[in-house]
Amino acid sequence: MHLINLLTLKKPAFILVENVQGFVDSAVYLHLLSTLRKAGYKTHQISLCPTMFGVPMLRPRIFIIASQDDNFDRQVMPQIVGKNKLASYLWDKNLSLACDPEILVRYAPVLNIVDPAQPESYLICFTSGYHRCRQASGSLISTGVDQARFVSPHEILGLLGFDPAFKIPEEIPVAAAYRLVGNSVDVRAISFLLQQVLGLK
Repeated sequence: MHLINLLTLKKPAFILVENVQGFVDSAVYLHLLSTLRKAGYKTHQISLCPTMFGVPMLRPRIFIIASQDDNFDRQVMPQIVGKNKLASYLWDKNLSLACDPEILVRYAPVLNIVDPAQPESYLICFTSGYHRCRQASGSLISTGVDQARFVSPHEILGLLGFDPAFKIPEEIPVAAAYRLVGNSVDVRAISFLLQQVLGLK
């Protein structure tokens, strides 16, 4: 709410807001739109997902674009050039990523365990609470019969489109690293929106 109120004071030329799709059903969403429009902004919203960029991961997000000249092309959508295989994003061999077998048994009905060898396999969006391994927090990777592992923080960064050179400092605890990547954004989506709003290439 504080950030929304600051918008009327600072009035940046462009504003991009990212949130989960359920955000559009909230009172804060309505307050944001009302504040932007009263401040003279034209608004547009678009739903983007990594699958729209050829990435085998479901992570739909709503983006609200606000500008004072409304130069956003509402008809332009990402052009998928080809779907990448899930296995190409999974390279971490860290044994500590293995999921406790007791967890697998206890939460079996609500876990999404994915076999990367299947050509059409895809992951479900990772949340900041992923490593605690509960319902709807993200997919696990099958490593054999009754065995699975977590997707590593750096693998998640790759799925989100971060440059391979981008690294989480080693002194950051694993739980904190998962919170950071779970609260991150899809770099490809941000790049696409900046290209449309600012005319970048």
